[in-house]
Amino acid sequence: MSANNLFKGMMAGAFVGGAIAMLNKETRKEVVTQGRKAVHATGEFLKDPATLAVKIKDQIHTVRTTIEEIEEDVSFVTTKAHELKQSTPQMIEVVKDTKEKVFKDMEG
Repeated sequence: MSANNLFKGMMAGAFVGGAIAMLNKETRKEVVTQGRKAVHATGEFLKDPATLAVKIKDQIHTVRTTIEEIEEDVSFVTTKAHELKQSTPQMIEVVKDTKEKVFKDMEG
């Protein structure tokens, strides 16, 4: 099957699937509702493109801030994991020494 036929088959399948989905009354209502919201939002942005620019800038700032916070969290966790990895052998020795001391005290 050539790429062209594959594409045609995929488009036909999408069309048939969409048509079948539209048989459901709730799906039709949701499609109409979402379409109306999209038309309204597009009209608002066409009237005032600066608003869209501000909203996009706000979203970009939010995403950047979130990424920075995630980077800080990952760095913190990495540092703590490294510290834990280094301190674990020392803690094992302390526990062994304490265990030996406790058992010696109990025996003697």
